[in-house]
Amino acid sequence: MNYIEPSDRPFAPVTDRDAEQDAAKPRADRRSRRGGGRLLGLAVMFGLFAALVYGAWGHYAQHSEVAAAAQERNDLVPSVRVATVRASSGVLAVSLPATTLAFQRQTSTLAPAAISTSAKSTSAIM
Repeated sequence: MNYIEPSDRPFAPVTDRDAEQDAAKPRADRRSRRGGGRLLGLAVMFGLFAALVYGAWGHYAQHSEVAAAAQERNDLVPSVRVATVRASSGVLAVSLPATTLAFQRQTSTLAPAAISTSAKSTSAIM
């Protein structure tokens, strides 16, 4: 490709002129340029740290709410009305809120068929 021939000429030493130009530059310029990068780096690190703290704080708040709800559930004492047991004075009529009509119809339709089937099977055995 591009071949560069090596030169036999030695490298030129740094002259006083180059040293004077470097010395002429104020050091404050060098530091301010470097300080801007450091300041940006610190700002980014601070932002990441703030995000981490915010996430940890949210996790801790949620955890403490769940722990408080669980503790409240464990400490809950239900209120139950209690009465002493006494002997009853005989038969007690109770009215239920529902009827047993469906159950009665089902047993009344199946009962004759079940009786006739069982009667046939017993007569066949004998």
